[in-house]
Amino acid sequence: MILGLVLLVLQGPVYVDGQGVMRWRTDQREVALYGANYVITTASDYRAAGYVGADRKKAIDDDMAHFARMGWDGLRLTFWGDWEAADSAGNLIANDHLDLLDYLIARARERGIYMLFSPIQLYSSNWPDAMERDSTTPGFGRVFGKGRMGTDPAAIAAQVNYLKQILNHVNPYTHVALKNEPNILFIELVNEPWHHPEDLAGSIRYINTLTDAVRSTGCTKLVFYNVSQDFRIGEAIRSSRAQGITFGWYPTGLNSGHELQGNYLPSVDTFPGMRDVGRLPRIVYEFDSPDLRTGYMYPAMARTFRAVGAQVALMFAYDMLATASRNLGWQTHYLSLVYTPRKAMSAIIAAEAMRRLPRMRNYGPYPTNTRFGDFHVSYEENLSELVARDAFLYAGSTRATPPDPSALRHVAGYGSSPTVSYAGEGIYFLDKVRAGVWRLEVYPDAVPVSDPFEAPSVDKIVTRAVARPWPMTITLPDLGATFTVQRVTAGNPQTDRAAAGRFTITPGVYVLSAQGPADRATLPDSIGHIAFAEYHSPPLDAVATATTPPIPPPPPPPPPHGQPGRLFDPGTDFRLLAFTRIGDAGRRGLFRIDTSRVTGRPVFHFALPVTESGWSPADYTASLVVTGRITAAESLHIRLRGLGSRQTLYVTLMEDDGTSWSAAIPVDSTWSERSLPLSAFTVGRGVLLPQGFPGQWSYWVGPAAGRGGSADRPRLDRIERLQLSLRREEGTAPTPGGYGVEVESIVLIPKANTVRER
Repeated sequence: MILGLVLLVLQGPVYVDGQGVMRWRTDQREVALYGANYVITTASDYRAAGYVGADRKKAIDDDMAHFARMGWDGLRLTFWGDWEAADSAGNLIANDHLDLLDYLIARARERGIYMLFSPIQLYSSNWPDAMERDSTTPGFGRVFGKGRMGTDPAAIAAQVNYLKQILNHVNPYTHVALKNEPNILFIELVNEPWHHPEDLAGSIRYINTLTDAVRSTGCTKLVFYNVSQDFRIGEAIRSSRAQGITFGWYPTGLNSGHELQGNYLPSVDTFPGMRDVGRLPRIVYEFDSPDLRTGYMYPAMARTFRAVGAQVALMFAYDMLATASRNLGWQTHYLSLVYTPRKAMSAIIAAEAMRRLPRMRNYGPYPTNTRFGDFHVSYEENLSELVARDAFLYAGSTRATPPDPSALRHVAGYGSSPTVSYAGEGIYFLDKVRAGVWRLEVYPDAVPVSDPFEAPSVDKIVTRAVARPWPMTITLPDLGATFTVQRVTAGNPQTDRAAAGRFTITPGVYVLSAQGPADRATLPDSIGHIAFAEYHSPPLDAVATATTPPIPPPPPPPPPHGQPGRLFDPGTDFRLLAFTRIGDAGRRGLFRIDTSRVTGRPVFHFALPVTESGWSPADYTASLVVTGRITAAESLHIRLRGLGSRQTLYVTLMEDDGTSWSAAIPVDSTWSERSLPLSAFTVGRGVLLPQGFPGQWSYWVGPAAGRGGSADRPRLDRIERLQLSLRREEGTAPTPGGYGVEVESIVLIPKANTVRER
């Protein structure tokens, strides 16, 4: 036994087979892990915990328990050691950041969580809230900067020195060096390096130098290198001694500054670049559906990860229980078991998708791919679900029924189902202990207060956790209709009895028993990696209710039939526009809001980006979600002018399944009002905006499966987006600021009205 454990440490718990598949050494099963990045040890999350006075080690205890409760078994150790735990020469500094890393590793191991260690981050650890403190961070990351890390000999020497020292570092909580930590399976050499694909030999040399530094310590863990900052680096990785690639995926872009609306399932059909990396193992080091709290995106993304062969998927970034009420750490990301229950439940389902779906199976395009295996996702219902013989999981109310209720071992949900009816706004879990005995765990209501994707503040609550009683009805064959409800966690110790399966519940842990109160001595010590009586509740908010921002009002209802419906008002809608990205760095739209000299109203000044050398994108599009603004109409009316003569604006109406209808409007530099009959719009291509990040993939979207035939027509009740596009035209040579339009208004005109051109 001892010899076997020694060999497992020396060889590593996982290996790569001849087909490039990672397998467990003990039984040769495929590795399939799901979890998140967790960043409390350094950078903004470290500071965020300090802003609310949180005990960081208690935060780790809480959050690792929630990882385990959600069935997550993966974790990325995102560690800004190159900035905060090393000096300018790469010498390791024993400080609070390193101590927290050690503590996190120990607690994750106890919860059965496996780790990807990413020890060099490159970006400033002081972003975004402490940029003025860059000069006070001691590390080589600040000294050399991202651009020099792969080319400067001194920077490379510092990285080599640091990698050796941190891997040889012995964790005082486990008494094991990080290089030998059994639950650290993978080393990601460097986070999002500045690639130099044009220098193939130099790139290979850099990757090999860092890999050799890892190997010189005796570390046998699988070594990975990042590809998604520039997919052209793939050849260098394949030719190096690195064993796999890490890639990231943000299909809804980053940092919109507000919660997005609309259907984003067409954006996650495929990730084509990941099929072109040969037999290298694949880890998704970061992913999210930024600026969304939906219940359907994560399982759909997990479906695509498996379809391109990924074996580990790690969301960026999980919100600490101590700060999630404010979403303090990362503005565009928001995920918490307690504070985003629908989204968290979808992540629980996605973890099952990683484990249950086969690698490399293609499920086709949207909307035919909304059912895959035992899984289902629905934009219309804001729902994802796993309906299997052993498990019934749902992120949103569902009418689905498990195929064999008597075989269920695990039920978890947000909302109601035929198995559990519940009006609360928190997640609940049901785990079968034995025949006729179940463990029930219920979390508080998550009550939205304000848009969590606006700029965060320690003084601004975005979601409240409210504990209040709700009726619950459970229908499980082995419990019957009159089971007992016995509280396990602190609070009211009385035992209640269900009537027709119905009882009243407040947050906490309970035992449900068909045969009367259960003897605590007969209950197991734990359920999976959670102690039987364990429950991690959220902290009390310190900000008074009266000082929190109000809940945003719902969008205005559409106007009655017979009145024009506003589709685009530049003065109010410009904040909600999404634009074609000009390179990975150009995430903000290029436009301005002017005032019409004719009417005095705001106008949208929209020009094709053109550099001094004459380069311009083939297409530049602005997109606006207009759900709820569409009425029964006959024509679209637009007031506009061109920035010059002989210019064209393309107007597109996109339905929620991606099917798009377009019309071209030629313009000159005079103001005019144009009426376009809806019959003039023909099926074409729309643009998936916000644009996925990183890379330039999945830009265009065509008609959904089964749509676009000669008899097809726009479905006004399903129109979701208005898109305005400028395109390079043959025979034109646009100059900077010289090709584009100004738009004052766009309205839909009902059949009874007519509008004259001016």
